Amino acid sequence: MVSTAFDSLAQAAFASSEAIFTINSPSSHPSRSIDRLADKYTISNTSPAVTTLQLNADPFHKIQESAATNKELTAVLASSDSLLSAIPHLFKTASQRSAVVVHVETKERDSANNTNSTTQSQVNGAALKAATAGQKGVVPSYADLMAVRQTGFAVLTSDNAQAAFDLALVAQAAAVQTSTPFLNAVNGSAQSQTAKQIVLDHQRVAPALISEQDLAAHRERQAAVSEISLSSLYLKPQEGQPASDATVAAAATPEEVYNKVEELLSVLQKQTGRSYHPIDYQGPANAKTVFVSLAIGSSSLDHILHAHHKDVGLVKIHLYRPWSERHFLQALPASVERVIVFEQAPAAQTAWTPLFLDVSASFHSSGDNNTWAGKVPKILSARFRGSGAEIDAEDVKSALTSEHTKPAFVINPRFVPQSVSSASPLQEADVDTPYIQMLNQVFQDRLNIENGLKTDSVWGASQQSPEFGYGSLVTKVAARARFAELVSKTVQDSNLKISEPLRKALTQWHLNRSDSKLSKRHGDEAIALLQQAKDGLVGSLAEISAQSSQFAKPSHWLIGADSWAYDIADSGVHHVISSNADINLLILDTEPYTARTQNPENRKKDIGLYAMNDGS
Repeated sequence: MVSTAFDSLAQAAFASSEAIFTINSPSSHPSRSIDRLADKYTISNTSPAVTTLQLNADPFHKIQESAATNKELTAVLASSDSLLSAIPHLFKTASQRSAVVVHVETKERDSANNTNSTTQSQVNGAALKAATAGQKGVVPSYADLMAVRQTGFAVLTSDNAQAAFDLALVAQAAAVQTSTPFLNAVNGSAQSQTAKQIVLDHQRVAPALISEQDLAAHRERQAAVSEISLSSLYLKPQEGQPASDATVAAAATPEEVYNKVEELLSVLQKQTGRSYHPIDYQGPANAKTVFVSLAIGSSSLDHILHAHHKDVGLVKIHLYRPWSERHFLQALPASVERVIVFEQAPAAQTAWTPLFLDVSASFHSSGDNNTWAGKVPKILSARFRGSGAEIDAEDVKSALTSEHTKPAFVINPRFVPQSVSSASPLQEADVDTPYIQMLNQVFQDRLNIENGLKTDSVWGASQQSPEFGYGSLVTKVAARARFAELVSKTVQDSNLKISEPLRKALTQWHLNRSDSKLSKRHGDEAIALLQQAKDGLVGSLAEISAQSSQFAKPSHWLIGADSWAYDIADSGVHHVISSNADINLLILDTEPYTARTQNPENRKKDIGLYAMNDGS
């Protein structure tokens, strides 16, 4: 009997793999789904080995080594809270072109019982109680899923147990036929679990998706692959560049992965009648407004648009990685004038969210087939709180009818407490208050502290690796770099009508964008001039005006406790320091003097020395 999304994923994993790993954590026990299975049919008519691992025992290291050594079709059942610590091993698995599929149920990273929620309730008081009234169960966070989107894994998403089951079979087949590992994610929210009977037709579907010839071809490629470089993932050798036979045989391009998934979805439809597309457009052919959403978290939006806004289209993304600009643009009706990117609001304050950046970049692609050049629609970021299942008709109406002064807005803020600025002083009883106050005084409104404060994720034994905030900061740094490139192209465009004072202000800002004082001075000048000409702004000047917050040079910080001195086994501190990114680290030794160990093997590492050698 299938009662949860994990149950359907477990059944698909059993039907299409040769080795199964389950990762148990305090909040999730996927091994129980294996125990509940009545049908343990496998594609090879054998009983796959089932290994249960614990989240605190570096499970993905064992999975990566097993896949590399045994070269088996491997399925992993895990919750999303296991992904961040797995990032180095996911990169390694992708470089080995292993046929590994990680089936993930999204989980709330900061549940209602942990320190973070307690702290926010103390800070916000009645606001939190009013905002969270009526919520039931956990609210899944998609942040962990987004954090691993660039590891070389292809990413499929779904919003119900039936789709999770179907895409699980497709993921394993695509992993075999392209030698590309996949991550298959499903919404873990109780609200998204459908009461509809799930059709488990794996005995008929799995053999149609994975043939003996596919298995033989995959094993032949695996035998030829030792390990390819990460730079060649999804890339073919350039013309005239030598390449090893192993790389040519193993590495699939994004287009090849996309086409293979599309082909397998077609096979699935012929076998079952259930229809999916990697990028699926629903709505009228002449829609002027189109929502764009990952399939995960989109069910409520889909139902509301179908019931109340039949003139509005919806692009539902099942295959999120590799991202296909060409197929995304082809999915849109030529009539579209406004694109609303529907995405879960991140816990931290961020200028832009991942899907929004993907969508925006697609319209500004320099490819020859970009038919949108010169007629890019207005792109908005509608961020929702919660899992997406809580969205109602009023939220969607607000997104469609309200006049938003900013390109990014939250459409259902009642589901969360009022946001707490990461640069605001918090409770005086905490150990870091003087340091936060000092940073506030020095950097004022330029201060951006990316990771959580006063929470167990920073100060407790289970704190996150510095790579958790690092990925988000890198995205912000890259966004400002793209803004600087836009300014540079604009001031050099002789065909663009631009006043001389504005051209001078933009030029001076670009030359001094790395200087906090000068960038603010010239940025303020440019903002004032853009404001004066706001009614006549077109093209790149309008884009610059919309992104005017990028003029100020932020001071990016990650703050951690003494556990970072042990490096938490994943080389997170090394990664941040050696990246040469414009990111600052503040690490506070919070361990009492009387508790310090004399064991030299457990000695804290000299982070200052690493910074001198590798930092900038």
